[in-house]
Amino acid sequence: MKSFYQSAIVLLLITVLVFAGCQPQEKESKLLDEVVTKYNITDLFKKLREDKDFKSQDFEYFTNGMTRLVTKSTDSLLGKTIGQVITLQKNHERDEISATAANQATKVELVLNHEFKYVGMNPRNVDLNDNSKREVDFLIYEITNKSEKEITDLEGILQFITPNNETLKIYPIVASKILKDEVLKPGETKRFSHPFNHDINNPNDERVRNEHSSLRPIWIASKIIFKDGSQISVTKTL
Repeated sequence: MKSFYQSAIVLLLITVLVFAGCQPQEKESKLLDEVVTKYNITDLFKKLREDKDFKSQDFEYFTNGMTRLVTKSTDSLLGKTIGQVITLQKNHERDEISATAANQATKVELVLNHEFKYVGMNPRNVDLNDNSKREVDFLIYEITNKSEKEITDLEGILQFITPNNETLKIYPIVASKILKDEVLKPGETKRFSHPFNHDINNPNDERVRNEHSSLRPIWIASKIIFKDGSQISVTKTL
């Protein structure tokens, strides 16, 4: 019985392979070798529309490729074949997609290696050396190291969003300014008090201070630097 099943499986595989081999090969358009000139673009598209072997998606690649190349310079387009324009556009779109994917992967990696918790704001009137005073908003937040290495810096932005989804204020966060020469050990959580100058003549500064409880804080990390010199950085993947 076992040999019967084995024979049946082998026969099935052979049938699949034979069927696949008998499938007609997709024809390639002969117009792919046509060269683009100053005078034949309209005629080329007329020919392409009548050519059943020219793939529908290649119309998009060819059109987008021509547009992109001609915005660089006319020399970038003229003299190239339809096939070359399509290939260049395919490679360009692939590079863009792969760059976006790498960027998203880095953002995920950043999230996995730390935790940021916004605690609150502490407005103060700070005394300066010349006996004057300055309005300062201290942003209080906590950072937890979820990696297995010591962190020397965490960078990103803290945004405050209104109930109407308006971005009211963006604060750049560079944790090393507060950490100084200290490190954040694996599993450790530290609280930071980060000072930012408050401009009483800036309506957004005033709103953040006075409407603070109704605003939604959003943290977006861009870089983690470890003590061993390695880092996770969004900018490195762009």
